[in-house]
Amino acid sequence: MKKLIGLAGFLLLSGCSLFQPVVEEYVPPEFEYPGPDSETEEILDSYRHKYRMHTNRVVATAHDTLKFEKPDSGLNNLVADAIRFRAAEESQKFVHLGVIGISPFRVWFEPGKITLGDMFEFLPEDDHLVILTLTGHQVYDLVQQVAAQGGAPVSGARFMLGPDNQAQGILVNAEIINPENEYLVATTSRFADGEGPFSALWNPVRRQDYEVSMNELLIEHFRRESDLYNITDARIRS
Repeated sequence: MKKLIGLAGFLLLSGCSLFQPVVEEYVPPEFEYPGPDSETEEILDSYRHKYRMHTNRVVATAHDTLKFEKPDSGLNNLVADAIRFRAAEESQKFVHLGVIGISPFRVWFEPGKITLGDMFEFLPEDDHLVILTLTGHQVYDLVQQVAAQGGAPVSGARFMLGPDNQAQGILVNAEIINPENEYLVATTSRFADGEGPFSALWNPVRRQDYEVSMNELLIEHFRRESDLYNITDARIRS
C-alpha cells in the first residue's frame, strides 16, 4: 500500500502526462464579408455626386502662384485683410489690426480656378473669429513677435525688419502706437487660446468671440476679391 501511495505522489510531482489536461488549439471560424448592397451603393453614389457638385464650385481665380512667404506675400495680406475686414463688419467698429499665423494652413494655390474643395484643403481645421482689445504696449509686443518670425500675415500695421528681426518704424493705421490707447485686434480662436508664437494675444483687456468660422470667412473674402494676384504693398519691409 505504501508503495502505491508513493508511486501516486511521484507521478503527481513529476507532472506526468497522465494527469495533464489536453489543450486543443483554437481555430477561429471562417468569416465571409457580405458583398456590396446595390441599394446602399446607389444611395452613396447620389451623395458622392452631390458632394462633387458642391466642392467643385469655383470660388475665385488665382492669376499667380499664391504662397505664404516671409516677410510678406499676396496670400499673407489676403488672409490677414479677410480677418480684419470681417471683424469690422461683425463688430460694426473700426478694427486696428488683423493677425494670424500660418500653421493651420495646409496648401497653397497654383494659377487657375480655386474651388470650395480647395478651400477646405487650404484650412482643414476650422476656427472662429475673435476680436481682442489690447493696450498699446501689448500691440507693440505683438508687432515685435510678428517681426521675430521674419514676418507673418498682418493687416493694419507697417514696419521694417531690422537687425535680428526687430520691428522698426512701426505704424498702426499710419500712426505711431500710443502705449496708453486701446486697440482692437482680429485673430482666430486658435491663436487667442494660446497656440502659436503670439503671446501678446493671450491676456487681452477684453475678448469677444463671434460665431463666424474661418472657412466661411475666407471663402466669402476670396469670392469677393474674385481675381487673386500675388501683390504686396510693402507692409513689412526688409
